[in-house]
Amino acid sequence: MIPLCGHTIKDVQHIGYGRCIAPLVWFFSPHWHSKLVSHFISPTLIMSHVLTVKEKEHWKDRIGRRIDKQIDSLCVDDPAFMDGVRGAARKRALASLGIGKLQDRLERIQRQEKSLEARKRLTQRQLVATLRRVPLSEVPPETWRFESDIASTVAKRQLVHEDELLAETQRGREVLNLSLEKENLLDTVWLATSPKQIKDLWEKIDELLGGPQTKLQREALAIEPVVED
Repeated sequence: MIPLCGHTIKDVQHIGYGRCIAPLVWFFSPHWHSKLVSHFISPTLIMSHVLTVKEKEHWKDRIGRRIDKQIDSLCVDDPAFMDGVRGAARKRALASLGIGKLQDRLERIQRQEKSLEARKRLTQRQLVATLRRVPLSEVPPETWRFESDIASTVAKRQLVHEDELLAETQRGREVLNLSLEKENLLDTVWLATSPKQIKDLWEKIDELLGGPQTKLQREALAIEPVVED
């Protein structure tokens, strides 16, 4: 018996036998099968396949890598060849554009900025080391994370000295008293509208802690509490 090779409708449509609309199975001898396959599945048919975008990118990258490898092999005995070419080409470009001297000046400024930046980071580390009372070696080089800490510490200490300076003059003392009233305004409002028990408790807490009452708080404590019906 001659072995047969069967192709269903799906196979036929895939390899180019044509479209069929009815269920059908074709059987061919090995001799005719090889001829049909070589005829319909040809290199021309395969190469005419439309590549997807992903396939095109794949082959572009593959071919590009092969080209890069070939370029590298050409420069294997002189690795700095291409860098030298690029450097010389840049100099020629600056000269032909007439900006060579200006570019040199700009690069000198950039080097100075880099030097200043290094000095800035060192000074910031020294600031952090001084504030923390630790050796400089214990302060990491990434000082950007400490900039807010430095500013916050200085701002808090500045407020202390502001109060000292304000207390030295009559005008300054008036400013301090008003600022204190403002800071304690919420407590003052509650004291003015609270029952007698809260007012008595507040006065006892002041006696215990020795906390001075503001002028408005003393007046709020003196207000007769509202008697609820």
